[in-house]
Amino acid sequence: MEFNLINICICFVYLVDTAGHLGIACILYVLLNILLYILIIRWGVVSFNRNARNFKRVLFVIAHPDDECMFFGPTILNYTRKENCTVYLMCLSTVIDSLCVGICKIEEFCVL
Repeated sequence: MEFNLINICICFVYLVDTAGHLGIACILYVLLNILLYILIIRWGVVSFNRNARNFKRVLFVIAHPDDECMFFGPTILNYTRKENCTVYLMCLSTVIDSLCVGICKIEEFCVL
């Protein structure tokens, strides 16, 4: 590909256009976050239950083995250390997905 003045101008116009779209996307993202903050915190559209940490039974539904470690590890550990709390894990993938890994994870789940 030859770099002449026309190709350089086309590349420059493309970069300016892309930068403009990224700038608009960033501005819209910030405005959306401000709107959500106003709706949730200021107007109380969504309320949060602060006593949600005192459950006696907790069910974690995961899609694949190892998801409980990657996403919920500290939370599961916190609930298993409580005296009157029972933790359940439900994995929705099948052993057929990956036979060896699935069988190994079944043994790990049975230990819990």
